[in-house]
Amino acid sequence: MSQANTPSDDDAVSLKEIVAQRLDESGLPTDRFINVENGGKASTNHTQSEPAVVTGNYGVYAGRGLVEIDIDDYDESHDLGPINGLQDTLTIQSAHDAEHRYYHVPNAPEVIKDAFGVDNPQPEWGEVRVSNQYVVGPGSQLDGCDKDWCDECEKPEGGQYTILHDRPIAEISAHVLVGAIRATGYDKSPDESDEKRPQDGFNGPNEPVGLSDRELLEKAKNADDGGKFKRLWDGDTSGYPSHSEARNALVSKLAFWTGNDEQRTRKLFKQSPLAQQKPEESMRDFDDYLESKVFPVSDTYNPEGSTGETTNPEPDTDDSGLIELFRHASRQYHIDPSRVATRTENGESIPVGISSVVNTESVGDAIITLYVFSPG
Repeated sequence: MSQANTPSDDDAVSLKEIVAQRLDESGLPTDRFINVENGGKASTNHTQSEPAVVTGNYGVYAGRGLVEIDIDDYDESHDLGPINGLQDTLTIQSAHDAEHRYYHVPNAPEVIKDAFGVDNPQPEWGEVRVSNQYVVGPGSQLDGCDKDWCDECEKPEGGQYTILHDRPIAEISAHVLVGAIRATGYDKSPDESDEKRPQDGFNGPNEPVGLSDRELLEKAKNADDGGKFKRLWDGDTSGYPSHSEARNALVSKLAFWTGNDEQRTRKLFKQSPLAQQKPEESMRDFDDYLESKVFPVSDTYNPEGSTGETTNPEPDTDDSGLIELFRHASRQYHIDPSRVATRTENGESIPVGISSVVNTESVGDAIITLYVFSPG
């Protein structure tokens, strides 16, 4: 990544005004700014406003003609020649030296959706934000982050978003953009797209987990699971027959902690030291496992009161077939797979799911438990 040429007046207001000016010059609406938590990237109020209304850290929403290409190729392992071959444009440098490139792309939502079957494509090298998503704006600053390899964000002058290239926002054809994305190796057809998976229950979270990524990872690493999550996250594959099965176990654990939120699970898995050992192979494993019949995980983390599944959220490899058999039966008899039995904690009856029963009881006892709990 290039080094930023920071404007002489480097405060948040001036940088925000530059972005607004470039949007206006390109004929794009400027009422797309949102407040983001100071020191972070998350937002609890997604009301889009003019730039003067927001203060501190802020985000800039894609949509209404604006496409934001978010390049996260930290190890420079991907061929970005087709993307770099697009016209020069306004480019923001993130706290981690990623790049946010702003483009004016008329008819982008329709053309992108028709080409890939998704609203916002997610190639291995980053994200293409077309609608209903935002990037953090220049002038914002992080006071920490959840990336284990980063020690800059905690420094007083670290974690800054700034303008890398102050240029007019280039206007390009949506079909040219599709061609550039495909030329990088991302070529999902609508039938293969992530957004065709909601029938499997993984693309949309059961209940949004209202914790930052940093908080969620902290909880996962300190869960009472004998250190399994932390070892997997850190890249320790001991105890698993192969790297692929270790990756699958981490994906399943992340699905538990994120509440089956596919986008968040993908993002966190991609950031993990385990996945970064072999990024392309790891993301192929992620997509393959996403298609497996073991997903979605039937029990997920609940910040308001855990279901007791935090100790072993992923199904053991040897039990995956049994879990799928029970899950098939639960669908046939219209049983909620996340509430097939109950356990008592502190005098309170707590529902548990199929994977919990299979992982904590013998096969015979599990069959009896599930049979007794079935209707009629």
